[in-house]
Amino acid sequence: MRKVIAILLVLISITFIFTACVSNPWEPMVENLMRGETDRANRQYKRIEKNSVQLIKTADYVYEYIENLYLLYEKEQASYESVSRRIGLFKEFDMKLYNLAQVEEKIEILHQSRLSFEEGKELFKNEKFLEAIEKFKKVIKEDTKTYDLAQEYLLSITHYYLYTEDYNQAANAILNVEINEKTLEKLSEYTVELIVRLLYYKDDIDKVMTLHEKLLEKLVLLNSNVGEALKIWAEEFKTKYSRPQYSAICVSFLSKDVADTFYKLDQVDSWLKAKSADNALIILKSIEAGGETIGYIAPRLTDIVTLYLTQNKQDLAQEAVDAIFGNIDEKDIAASLVVYVEKHIENEEYLNQIDLTIK
Repeated sequence: MRKVIAILLVLISITFIFTACVSNPWEPMVENLMRGETDRANRQYKRIEKNSVQLIKTADYVYEYIENLYLLYEKEQASYESVSRRIGLFKEFDMKLYNLAQVEEKIEILHQSRLSFEEGKELFKNEKFLEAIEKFKKVIKEDTKTYDLAQEYLLSITHYYLYTEDYNQAANAILNVEINEKTLEKLSEYTVELIVRLLYYKDDIDKVMTLHEKLLEKLVLLNSNVGEALKIWAEEFKTKYSRPQYSAICVSFLSKDVADTFYKLDQVDSWLKAKSADNALIILKSIEAGGETIGYIAPRLTDIVTLYLTQNKQDLAQEAVDAIFGNIDEKDIAASLVVYVEKHIENEEYLNQIDLTIK
């Protein structure tokens, strides 16, 4: 009796295994394909094609299997050689694989990114920083671990150039760093430091303006420490280093929020009191001209124009008018500004020396 029961158990096990294989024929099919038994896998697929239900399930299984190849490589659970080999085997398969080319491309892009990172690391170790920058630029965001490390290397290169006083290359490096939570603090610190050094040591206003447009303008909104640092340097340039223009430029780089706008207006008044229309205008131009601010801009523009004209600087007076009007999109606001200037200018004869036509 015991022998009969044992035989029955064995038969049941064999039947169960056989049934599982038959009910999921796509699994052994893919296993055979991955072993390089392409002909056998294709024959299995031909049989599956005759059953529409199995065909749909096979398509889903194979689709997920191929998608998983990218995930395995992304998570470093399989090598590039391993997933590439499997991709190659699928290319020999008779089944139409709609996602194969896409997955292959994604794997290749990720692979090239990782190669670039490793090459960048090697160049960095050999202090070939310019070449390293080019390699780190090619690292893609999709590879989070490697991408974050590449950003750290770019910040390190920026720091190196900053303190070896190669400010042009520091600017080149820093403009390739992405602003994110992990880079924000160092990126903010290095950007302000670089701008200050470019102004003080190089008088390179053009490059400073480029850094502001591409980087600092975003940082000042994300990190309040940037604005505070700019205010400190503005004061240092004015009182300690006797660089009033650079002081005004630092103030102009503050954000457009209410607190910073009123700070800018106070600084404009301070420069007007010092009879410096140039520095007052630098800051006034940075204030967004709209319905809520035009009432503050109008009297200060009038004072700047008047100051220029009393100094016989008609060209600069016109440039001031054009600069402020160029910031105004709405014609009714521009018209109200014209009316204010005409009514409040110190000497009516000055109106003949400037063109207030709205363009």
